[in-house]
Amino acid sequence: MTYDPHRFSGSIIIAGSAAPGSFLDGTPVVLKEDPQIAESGWDSMTVAWALRRATLTPEELSALFPTGSQYGARNWWVTGGKPVCMAPGVWTADIQYKGFASLRPAKINWGAAAEQQSADNIAIGATTYAKVSTHEATNTMSVQWICPNVYATSAVPSDHVGRAFLREVDPVTGSPLAVPSLAPEVWSYLTSFVYHWPNGWVLEDCQADILAGSGAALITENYKYIRAVSP
Repeated sequence: MTYDPHRFSGSIIIAGSAAPGSFLDGTPVVLKEDPQIAESGWDSMTVAWALRRATLTPEELSALFPTGSQYGARNWWVTGGKPVCMAPGVWTADIQYKGFASLRPAKINWGAAAEQQSADNIAIGATTYAKVSTHEATNTMSVQWICPNVYATSAVPSDHVGRAFLREVDPVTGSPLAVPSLAPEVWSYLTSFVYHWPNGWVLEDCQADILAGSGAALITENYKYIRAVSP
């Protein structure tokens, strides 16, 4: 089989035998692959297939390339498709896949925001103020990584949600993860305060975007640093 999209504008040239599994036998054959490799999130790929069919309805296309079906033994799964009639009885189908070309290190996002705090009868130097309003830094961190089989791993920390927990090791590479630096504790001197439990780095939520028909999942973990005491 040969394919040359530049030889004739708007035309497709396919050659092959009528042996079982060939284009002339009615079997879909691959024309080209167009992958998009990302730093984070899913990689994506469009595969152009050639088909010999009198007609090709959406139902027939879905039966040939069902959502969630795997691309051979590779880490790509069907998410959609579009058939195009090139000539009577000759079709191409652009099939969209999601997955990963290769596993990569976890993607880390750090954040910090000002969080307002108010207190009564606060001494600042020699002066005591009846009411004080101030801001303190609140740190956040998210970790995003691809899990090849979410059903066969205990690495997804869903049972730690709402508890003091911080992922310190990259779940893909096993190397240490850098933790963002924290602003100093600003309320440690208070004798009357609100005590927060849990405190420190707390896993606030965890999501798994599982590709249909597979066990591959994009895991996102969101953390917040909660100070032990506040007014």
